[in-house]
Formats: sequence, C-alpha cells, structure tokens
Amino acid sequence: MVAEQPAIIWQRHIDMPGAIAEHAIVGPYTPIAFELAATSRSRRVCGWEILLTNKRQLAHGDSVSLEDAKREVDAALHSITTDGSAQA
Repeated sequence: MVAEQPAIIWQRHIDMPGAIAEHAIVGPYTPIAFELAATSRSRRVCGWEILLTNKRQLAHGDSVSLEDAKREVDAALHSITTDGSAQA
C-alpha cells in the first residue's frame, strides 16, 4: 500500500516588492513556489523548486502563475514520494 502524501501547508518565504514566494516543509523536502514581477530589465518569472534538507535542488520547473507552481510542486512531490524519481 502506498502512503498518502501529507497536505502541503504553504508559508510566506520572502517579502519583497514585486516578489511573491512561498515554501513548505514536507518530510525531507522543501518545496518553494515563486512569482517575480517584470522589471525594466527582466521579464516576469514564475516557477518552483524542491530542495532536500541539505539544500540540494531535487527538481524545478517554470510555471504560468504562483498557483500553477503550487499544483506542479504537488505533482512532482507525488512522483518523488511514490517512485523515488524526480521529474523536472
């Protein structure tokens, strides 16, 4: 029987003008979802990453929005915790 993945409880990660980022702690994993506003020198960026407790990046991806990034983190964590692989 496969164990249920715990619910992800998101918390504010950084508080900067033009940047929204949230993180969670799920066992040995730290998922982060972020959205950085466009500036005169860069385009808007949304994405996610999953770090291990040793800060090694396990998986990452680009997203359309912060909410999409959270859903994609959930799917990636499910993949990692059920079969041990990381899909980036």
